[in-house]
Amino acid sequence: MNQLSNLLGDATSTYLQQHKDNPVHWQPWDSQALETAKQLDKPILLSIGYAACHWCHVMAHESFEDDAIAELMNRHFVNIKVDRQERPDLDSQYQLAHQLFTGRGGGWPLTIFLDPQDLTPFFAGTYFPPQPSRGMPGFADILPRLAVLFKERRDDLQQQAIRIREALSGISGGTDTDTHQLNNEPLKQAYGKLLGSIDNRYGGIGGAPKFPRCPELNLLALFARQGNTECGTALRKALQAMLDGGLYDHLGGGFYRYCVDGQWNIPHFEKMLYDNAQLLPLLAEQAEHLTGADTAIHASIAWLDRRMAMQVNDGQLYAAALDADSPDDTGHSEEGAYYLWLTGQVRQLIDLDQYDVFANHYGLNKPANFEGKAWHLRCEPGQAANPELDRSREILLLHRQQRTLPTLDTQALCGWNALLALGLLQAGYRLADENMISRGLQLLDSLWSSLWLEDTDSAVLCQRYAGGAPQGQAFLDDTANLLLAMLTGLQHQLQPQALQRCRCLADYLLEHFYDTEQGGFWLSPHNHTDLLVRNKPFLDDATPAGNAMACRALLTLGHLCGDQRYLDAAEKSIHADWPDLQQYPGAGASMLVALDQYLQPPPQVLAQGKFSQSERDEWLSNQGAVIYFIDGTADWQQQPESMPFRLIESTEPDSTAVMVCMGDRCLPLCDSLAQAAQQLN
Repeated sequence: MNQLSNLLGDATSTYLQQHKDNPVHWQPWDSQALETAKQLDKPILLSIGYAACHWCHVMAHESFEDDAIAELMNRHFVNIKVDRQERPDLDSQYQLAHQLFTGRGGGWPLTIFLDPQDLTPFFAGTYFPPQPSRGMPGFADILPRLAVLFKERRDDLQQQAIRIREALSGISGGTDTDTHQLNNEPLKQAYGKLLGSIDNRYGGIGGAPKFPRCPELNLLALFARQGNTECGTALRKALQAMLDGGLYDHLGGGFYRYCVDGQWNIPHFEKMLYDNAQLLPLLAEQAEHLTGADTAIHASIAWLDRRMAMQVNDGQLYAAALDADSPDDTGHSEEGAYYLWLTGQVRQLIDLDQYDVFANHYGLNKPANFEGKAWHLRCEPGQAANPELDRSREILLLHRQQRTLPTLDTQALCGWNALLALGLLQAGYRLADENMISRGLQLLDSLWSSLWLEDTDSAVLCQRYAGGAPQGQAFLDDTANLLLAMLTGLQHQLQPQALQRCRCLADYLLEHFYDTEQGGFWLSPHNHTDLLVRNKPFLDDATPAGNAMACRALLTLGHLCGDQRYLDAAEKSIHADWPDLQQYPGAGASMLVALDQYLQPPPQVLAQGKFSQSERDEWLSNQGAVIYFIDGTADWQQQPESMPFRLIESTEPDSTAVMVCMGDRCLPLCDSLAQAAQQLN
């Protein structure tokens, strides 16, 4: 039992595969590894990261590939490697533990030391250098010290473990407060806090490092749609800064994860699917007010197809992330090597009469902006997407594609692909782009056919497609994101089969994640038993909180189907988060969007008949109502309680009929979309 070895060779995770040749005896997180640690009574060294993580690569190269450090790890610990994208619940739990230990936020790589008997952490950190450096302890030093601590002070650690578990339980999720009346006070307070965090000089929210922070941008967009000009101005300034600056890849399309400075100059060069998915509809909604938005939207979709798309069965899904690191000219792996330029390289590639214009446009006539040795292309404010430079950009892009490409994390994650489908649909509706809409619908079909597994007894939604097959059970974010995206797809053509899929997924959400006693949704499904505590994600990360997406989806579906179960679950879940919404109104932007939807349900418009393309485009882009164009030729008998059934049953075949519903109240039938518009006004 003491003869452990590296067991990551059979993993489907790109991240775990990156560590299969380490001299560390890495184990995957599974029952066998946990039982081995328990029987040996050796502490667990848990390392959590993901494939595109730069500092994960650094620590791997410095420590996990070092024979001497690996020997210390193997001698004193059972070493377990976890991909945060495979187990976001474990990552969330131990990130909270890190915050309890250190008083600050965590990150990746996350390095946690656990008691093997109950998996409670007794020490936490993130990146450690191999030897003491920049005020940080050396990894080679802390390993034997922690091993001694575990042996000689076990009683103290067990007392600490009790406090840690109690603290984690206390912050694991909301409690039901349904005696309180839900109101818009948190929205009012959040408005002031959000504007107070705006960077009025450079655009965006907060300072360095500068992230897109799409959930907060969506809240700004909500306030702007409600007539708040200050929020609209802040939103457009943020988006324009991202388009002009270094966050956007001006040659290849797509947005990087964040900028290391507060002026949007130099990015951390990894590209994540979820950022690009969420930025598409934000840019589309504001495109008429932004320079270069339309170009960036289409270039980013082209980049997704060129670099991130993967064939899955008969469809197409998208990879999770593109690494920041790649080999430079000497073969040494460096962050940003694929994207950076020297002025001499650019001079040799583009026409001399274009060089001065190009250099002035993208900052090549200024000192090198990346570590004083190379240039990352960025524009001055308001200069994005000069069409005169299209040919030069094409030449540089073709040359760049001859370089060694950054590593692709080939896992196709359900939740992030669902965000992309949602983004494509919302952007397509807003821009009246049928190609974009079609792509969003096709992506939904691929997700359903690849990841929804159903037999005669049960059904399961899988979390990812990796290694040529669906893998793992979905988490809350996967399920809620997919449900909201599928409901958005119904607007283009509402068919009974597609509506039934939504109902199946909503029932799955309630069965596997809903807390029937206190309200709210757990991050992990009910059958996950290897956690210290289960938590309910009410706060946004780089992606919207799973509870917020679940509430938005269930409110939408509940009104569409007339099913009170969905509406009650959404309402009770908002109640569960109510104390935090009142105390920390700026901390959960997506839950505030859900609260607004609960307090002011957008009108739902159901339209049956033949409508011109211009009518369809106008209504699908309508921000003030949700329209569904019904397939009146389908058999709606299987959805007898739904609004489409009621509309079709009350009208003559082949007639045009439009029904406007406000929450749970429907207005008299209209015989045209123009008449429905009058009702709404």
